[in-house]
Amino acid sequence: MVIAKCRECEKEYQLNSSDNLGDFQCECGGELDYVDDFEVKNENSIKMKRIHWNTLILGIIVTAFLGFLLGLIGIIIATLCVGYSVDKNYKNGAVHGALAGFIGGFIAVNIGNVINIILPSNTNTEFGLLLITGTLIGITIYGFTGAICGAIGASIKQKRS
Repeated sequence: MVIAKCRECEKEYQLNSSDNLGDFQCECGGELDYVDDFEVKNENSIKMKRIHWNTLILGIIVTAFLGFLLGLIGIIIATLCVGYSVDKNYKNGAVHGALAGFIGGFIAVNIGNVINIILPSNTNTEFGLLLITGTLIGITIYGFTGAICGAIGASIKQKRS
């Protein structure tokens, strides 16, 4: 069985895997697309979707680049875009934004750390401990900021449609 979803009203249909999607149309007249996300319902019936890998990987790259160049402002801009790109579900936006924030933030912070390590004047032990502490604090802030901005981005998309 596969699940197809209407582009217009988002009603879902279960089809056999051998069925041709072009032979079916929604009751509202909209075209159907395969749903490549599976949904998991917990005891509270909260729907959570699988990771959108293309969006996440691109989001990590953009987050790392903008995070390195602009700091927290870059993380905010990038993770808003990630949340907006995922779908209209704010939980999915928050998860994708948080992942992009944590991983992209880790990359951005460590690019700066590598540059600081290369400099010959910063070779003492206290500097290394400060570097590790700063990295952990930085990626934590970037991750939480990413989660909030990802949820906001998904909510903006939901309100616009």
